Amino acid sequence: MRLAWLVFLLLVAGCQGQVEKAKIDLQDSPGQSPPDFGSEGQSGDFAETRRVINVLYNDKLKIGDDRYEALKAQLDSYEKEGIGKAEIPELRTKLEALKVQPAGSSQDEQQNARPSGGSATKSSSTSHEGQGFEALVNEINEIFQSQKLVGPDHLARMNADLDSFEAQGADKARIALLREKVAGFNIPNPAPLNISSNHSSRAAPEFPSEAERSQLPDCAGLMLAGYPVDMSKVYDSGGVGGIGPPGHTFPTEHAHVHVHPTGVSTEKHDLYAPADVYILTVTEAKGLTQDPTDGTIYFALCKDIIGYYNHIKEFSPGLNSIMDKVECVDFKEGNSDSCTKYVFSKVDKGTVLGRIGGHQGNFDIGIIDLSRQNNFANRSRYGLRSLHVQCPWNYYEEEKRQKFFSYIERTDANRCGVIMQDIPGTLKGNWFYGDARADIGTDWGRHLGFLEEPHNPGLFVVSIGGTVASPKKIVFTPVQSGNINRDFSQVKPDGLTYCYSDGSSKAVVRMVDSDTIRISHATGQCSGSEQVADGFEYNR
Repeated sequence: MRLAWLVFLLLVAGCQGQVEKAKIDLQDSPGQSPPDFGSEGQSGDFAETRRVINVLYNDKLKIGDDRYEALKAQLDSYEKEGIGKAEIPELRTKLEALKVQPAGSSQDEQQNARPSGGSATKSSSTSHEGQGFEALVNEINEIFQSQKLVGPDHLARMNADLDSFEAQGADKARIALLREKVAGFNIPNPAPLNISSNHSSRAAPEFPSEAERSQLPDCAGLMLAGYPVDMSKVYDSGGVGGIGPPGHTFPTEHAHVHVHPTGVSTEKHDLYAPADVYILTVTEAKGLTQDPTDGTIYFALCKDIIGYYNHIKEFSPGLNSIMDKVECVDFKEGNSDSCTKYVFSKVDKGTVLGRIGGHQGNFDIGIIDLSRQNNFANRSRYGLRSLHVQCPWNYYEEEKRQKFFSYIERTDANRCGVIMQDIPGTLKGNWFYGDARADIGTDWGRHLGFLEEPHNPGLFVVSIGGTVASPKKIVFTPVQSGNINRDFSQVKPDGLTYCYSDGSSKAVVRMVDSDTIRISHATGQCSGSEQVADGFEYNR
């Protein structure tokens, strides 16, 4: 078990990076609203800071010291970063005019703090049903109707605005109703830590024990409800079933989400809990990629549905506070800087779990559904996870599912991708050299696949992880007759030899029996007279 889990770390370690440490919060990072939440109120957005100051100034409101210092700090930060240089001087002047004056200051002094052309401060008896208050009402109602949540900075700003308008005479009944709505916008804090004492009976680190499973909700009607990242940051995504030897000689069991191309940026982005979930396992490995840290989180949506994220570059302070209470599982053979921790802790939708991106620029998301099974030709070659993995986008609500699908070129019934392609008794599917397994990363080089191309099922792929040749893909258009580039599903143990070529490289194969093949590799095109010379024997 310990060796298999260590190898799993190698399996999920894919690309690279190193990036400066950024502070993040378990609920919501400053300057970043969760991906499916409102975009207004992001403290890291200069346009929002400018809007807040202008609204307050135009409505002739006053703010206390805490809010003044917060806005001033934001302007200082933007100025330091070279953002909004032309506008910051005027915004500073307006901000000074917003600050509550010390006792004894005259109204003339307060008025003179405004730029030329500014009007006098309204008295508290003046009506506040004007543009500023109505703009706040519209903002709150829009968020309420869309059932969005907001981050803590946005929430604090709206509550402060309500306090200000109420103090200046706004309708108290309307204010009360607005407060009730705003109270429901908050991203909930994580539930109290409930570390499982039953993890020793788990069938695998990523699966809850029976005692833990009994505490999970039933799955009927439950779906992933929140985006894992801010979708405005995503430039590409895909379904499951990707092929890329040697690491992914077999179709991938997870989907990829790209936030930037590898090597182009080291920016990192918040990673969110996609629903109310229970954290099961957290793994942190150092030195496996070019990023200092590469992590994995497994979480349970319900009794039968388990999700996971790979390639997390930082864990949030909140998640780290949970992890600090748990000891590492002792499986450190081969990498003293790797650590896996078992927990059973509920977090709410929108909770920031960590950050992704870095040099790697992408992360993985996967779903394991214990109520569904992948019927591989030889199930004993696969770990428990592989037998139940499914495409994660199919577990999202329709609107969000279509958002992910918009990045996928494939448009047929298997748009989300196909993981299991085995057809017993034929050449099609996964093959193994010797005692190799699908769930051991160090066995990549002994994998071999005769598969449909995931993005264009009209093409076929001979996917070679190693052994018979260096890692490569031979991609071609299949035909329905003859022994050159023949459809894999039509090749059976008939005593014939078949050849597959992309014009520069060819694989020559013969099925010995339903579970055994012999294969050799050479350069060049197929002639139709090839024989398997000094080939390698693979099995199901």
